[in-house]
Amino acid sequence: MNNYINVSYINKQYNILYYVNSGGFGIVYALSNNNKFPILILKLFYEKFYNRVLINKLIDSNCYKQLCKYNIIIPILDIVNYPSQIYGSTTYLKNYKQNISLSKYDILFNNHLYFYEIGGICQIYELFNLFRLNKYKNYNLIINCIKIIVNKCDLMVSKANVIHRDLHLKNIMFKNKYTLYLFDIYNKYNKNKDLHNLKILKNYIFKNKNIDKTKEDKNLIKKYNITTYTPIDNDIDVFFIDIDYILDINDIIKCFDKYNKNNKDVQEIIKLILSIVIHSDKIKVLYTIIINDIFTHLSVLKDNTQYNNLKYIYDYTIKLYKNVIDEIIEQSSILNNLHNITLSNNIIWYIIVYISNSSNIDIQKMIDTVFNYLYIKQYTKDDFEYSIIGNPVNIFNRCIYNGFEQKPYTKEEIKKIFI
Repeated sequence: MNNYINVSYINKQYNILYYVNSGGFGIVYALSNNNKFPILILKLFYEKFYNRVLINKLIDSNCYKQLCKYNIIIPILDIVNYPSQIYGSTTYLKNYKQNISLSKYDILFNNHLYFYEIGGICQIYELFNLFRLNKYKNYNLIINCIKIIVNKCDLMVSKANVIHRDLHLKNIMFKNKYTLYLFDIYNKYNKNKDLHNLKILKNYIFKNKNIDKTKEDKNLIKKYNITTYTPIDNDIDVFFIDIDYILDINDIIKCFDKYNKNNKDVQEIIKLILSIVIHSDKIKVLYTIIINDIFTHLSVLKDNTQYNNLKYIYDYTIKLYKNVIDEIIEQSSILNNLHNITLSNNIIWYIIVYISNSSNIDIQKMIDTVFNYLYIKQYTKDDFEYSIIGNPVNIFNRCIYNGFEQKPYTKEEIKKIFI
């Protein structure tokens, strides 16, 4: 490709090294100024989605600084106008089955380019795939990653006062001291399925020996004068990506201002909603680890050693998951009085899925709907048939198709509920 981009903040020119990925809301490229290693990540958001993206507002906030300080998210290095900063011939976008000129498709984007620091070798989802290819020998690595993920979920709430809302295995990046080199190796393997590159990748991640020290991040950064990358002090770390759905908890708390907090029932509902909100990211990511990656593979494993290693991870993760669910239930008189852990679990999931998939624009309506659902005890009319683990996809479909919406209050209820 012959497309070059001037990044004003860094005052350097980069070329598009390769296409990384495309999703429902944008396209991602790896950029380089040496044609050897990706130095920067470029993300273009679709025009149709941009009105819901609050990144411009986020990066001016104190919570963003905290998210970066504690290495929770990958920093945004620059936002520049497009297409004035990009020029050249054509670019092949894999989600379109043709060679197209970016300038012909300006309508797709909102005239902004977002540049991110490179944050990791690959998604946790792909790391788990490599873990399987390594026959589950290094199960402690996965345990360590899970601990870090859970810790960073807590840090998001305690230090930055925000929730991610879109946290799953593909939105978490794995990182270690060989990340920059590994990122390039991974993308080559991912495109070409090169077994030689896969062998190198497994060696660097799992064996951690016979490593070429010249390929360590600190040496590559110095050699190529890379200014857009911060090496980590630890051998292993993770970062959260795709921060488009981040929501400030203070914005949720403000939604309760109109409610009568002297009413005990109102107090308990607010307490339950906030408890679910605070733990929502942790619950979602633990669930996806349990179900999407571990549980589905336990039943097909015939090797006892592999099974036992994977079962160890499963037991560890399911314990964490149940502890979070139990904590919410124990602290809520509403759920405690149900004496039904399955129904309580499903109420928690029902609210998590609704909050996670609601638009950023009308937070008040979202909270009012959840409050209404709990106050009129709509959950007593639900006939859930899910296990303790549940199925968020089915719960989400039920939210959409069975009308998870506000029901009218009586005049007497309105007097009790609102100020």
